[in-house]
Amino acid sequence: MVRMVSDSAFIEQLVQTAHLAAWQAGQVIKQQNSQPRKVKSKGFRDLVTQTDLAAQLAAVKVITERFHDHLIYAEEDPRIKPSADGRWPIPDGVVWVIDPLDGTSNYVSQLPLVGVSVGAVIDGVPVAGAIYDPLGNELFEGGLGRGATLNGRPLQPLAIVALEDSMISMDFARDPEIRARAVASFAALSPRCRTLRTLGSAALALAYVAAGRLQAYLHFNLQPWDVGAGAVMIRETGGELRSPEGAIWQLEQVAVMAGHPELLDQIGAVIASAT
Repeated sequence: MVRMVSDSAFIEQLVQTAHLAAWQAGQVIKQQNSQPRKVKSKGFRDLVTQTDLAAQLAAVKVITERFHDHLIYAEEDPRIKPSADGRWPIPDGVVWVIDPLDGTSNYVSQLPLVGVSVGAVIDGVPVAGAIYDPLGNELFEGGLGRGATLNGRPLQPLAIVALEDSMISMDFARDPEIRARAVASFAALSPRCRTLRTLGSAALALAYVAAGRLQAYLHFNLQPWDVGAGAVMIRETGGELRSPEGAIWQLEQVAVMAGHPELLDQIGAVIASAT
């Protein structure tokens, strides 16, 4: 990994590929947004549409044309599953993590908060990524050592914001027990922060944290493609990703909180007392 992550030209190639893959998937979403949704259920509270599948094909095509030997973890690939302990095994080498339409429930309800997330990971470490909001025409991207941008403009370092002045975003897992933990955390944080928001798209929420629109994001059950791209942008703007218990987050983990390190200290203490 040392050689690849220190190769700035290679990282730039990954960023450019993530950018194009996210943009191409986003064009599919734009084109199909006015059409009737064809919705299927993948499981409990888990929906998929024809647009998810078509957008994934568009993103994967960009990557495979440029990098034939890279692995791809994409949300709508039924072969990609967590291990028995619930963690996600991430192979060594370069792995692409793709969520072709993050916020499917929003999309089904015609709520215009959806995003495409395309991240590149080397030996389990997110190093490049793009998050595209096709309906809002915003493209966030970042690469290890090259910073993060929004529509080509550099994002500024995260500001230190006290918990009582913070806007925090959370989303709720499908599993009832995990959702109950999120509800308890929501209730504990609510009187302590300025306000809470639930966007329904982890990718957009992470991008918004990197852009300073939100101060933190918390979720107890995510997949690698939800976080892979956003993790790069958070870190490149001076933020951290941790487990809710406070340890440094790893891509194989399902629970994550992201934001400025000083704010995460405060959030972690609050949710520890609630859960």
